[in-house]
Amino acid sequence: MISGAFALAVAGLTPAFALADGTYIVRNASQTRMMCALHLERGSAFVRFSLGPGRTFGDRRETYGRDRLLVCSSSLYRRASFRIHAGLVYELNESSSGQILLRTVQQGEN
Repeated sequence: MISGAFALAVAGLTPAFALADGTYIVRNASQTRMMCALHLERGSAFVRFSLGPGRTFGDRRETYGRDRLLVCSSSLYRRASFRIHAGLVYELNESSSGQILLRTVQQGEN
């Protein structure tokens, strides 16, 4: 997980906030716990993490520099995959029908 000051900046409470190259930020804006995995550079390795409602995941690795696959689920039967880009802040949400949605909430300055 990330620090409180960093989380406030990611949440958009700081107007001028720049993300470093290779930084991936995902916030859970739903009322449901999400289980997620971010695909790594090589093979079938993933960084796995759990996001409670309102929680933020931030991962920065110098080897990241291109699109990554983010896979999230809110239950055993609800899973969604998304392509995410370094330097952007994303927000997960869940529709009333249970569909997992992802939107970009902030673009970092790389």
